[in-house]
Amino acid sequence: MTKFLILLLFPLLLSAQQKTDAFKKIIFHTSMCFGRCPVYHLQIENNKKVKLYAEHVYKQDENGKAVEDSSRIGYFTGNVDKQLFNALIKELKKLNLDSVKLDGPTCCDGSVTSMIMYYRAKRRAGKSMIPAQEMRTVIAILSQICQSPELKRSKERFVIEEEKEASTAQPAETKPVKPKAKPKTKPKPKSTAK
Repeated sequence: MTKFLILLLFPLLLSAQQKTDAFKKIIFHTSMCFGRCPVYHLQIENNKKVKLYAEHVYKQDENGKAVEDSSRIGYFTGNVDKQLFNALIKELKKLNLDSVKLDGPTCCDGSVTSMIMYYRAKRRAGKSMIPAQEMRTVIAILSQICQSPELKRSKERFVIEEEKEASTAQPAETKPVKPKAKPKTKPKPKSTAK
């Protein structure tokens, strides 16, 4: 009987695992704007693990003025809510990750979102203040994850990967940089003056 149940449930377990094959890891950043835009640095992995550095987060005070919310600023870790994670997977599966537009205008006074996606042994990155229409729901879900009350404050400080230059190309192979040797200097002759 047990073997029968295992055989029956195995395809279900396998299909549940395949839901996370839409991506390996997503890095998401938001920038400051000429106003009170939250600044988030998020890393989400396909196993639902999240790291978040919330650099600037705002709330309204009793007078309706935007003030920093220190309770939501700092380092946070945890797991993505199942409903949000499934919504993210659903939206990513609608996209052609190889060709979806990630780059766009970065001028003016709005917050710039940047994203690095790792999927199927590939890496794509881009940034834009006005994201492509097909990416807006993904960005909205990632923003909701940043605001998730399920994430817990972490004592550990960490760095979320940043994209130096928006590019959709594979990163160039890097080699370790060797420090330059100090030039040898000739010893100064001893003075024979008395």
